[in-house]
Amino acid sequence: MTFEKELAVVTELFQSWSEEQCEMALRNMLKGKGMDKSRFKSIAQTIGFSSQDNITSILSVELTLRIFRHLDPFSLLIVSCVNTRWRKTAQTTALWKCIWTAQRWIATDLEKALIQDQQWRAVCKHRLRIDRNWVRGEYFVDSAFGHQDSVTCIQFDKDIIVSGSHDSNIIVWDLKTREKIATLSNGAPLTSLKV
Repeated sequence: MTFEKELAVVTELFQSWSEEQCEMALRNMLKGKGMDKSRFKSIAQTIGFSSQDNITSILSVELTLRIFRHLDPFSLLIVSCVNTRWRKTAQTTALWKCIWTAQRWIATDLEKALIQDQQWRAVCKHRLRIDRNWVRGEYFVDSAFGHQDSVTCIQFDKDIIVSGSHDSNIIVWDLKTREKIATLSNGAPLTSLKV
């Protein structure tokens, strides 16, 4: 069989294979030939790849996404600053949904609203900000006194905090002033609360 016929067979095989199979075949072919720098330069010049380019410029968006899925959220935010193509790829909603799922975070109410609107990148950035602040100690602890027993549940929004306790009371607090707005009696110790 002539080289041209062999090449036609290989090309036909490549076209029928999945992206993963093509990648595996190329990797094996390059390893089998003992790819050195000069050989790589020759191939790179043939396909129009210069040393000023980055390797992802010749990869498909799907393959770049597959690579980006292996990054942690902070690294993904960093690579989105490298160039326009990476920024566009790194802002893909499906990618950030995968990141959120892989982290196994539990959504807060604000995050649930962002998830409802399919704003996966925003919800991941929000969680990263919370985690970073926690690690750096950039938070504050404030005490409010009003329950006679341990607080077992809490709900809040931008204006109020509602706390429930084993003392059977529900207390509504003003978030800005930290003052009690109201005290409600439940008649039984509280273990959960939904406002």
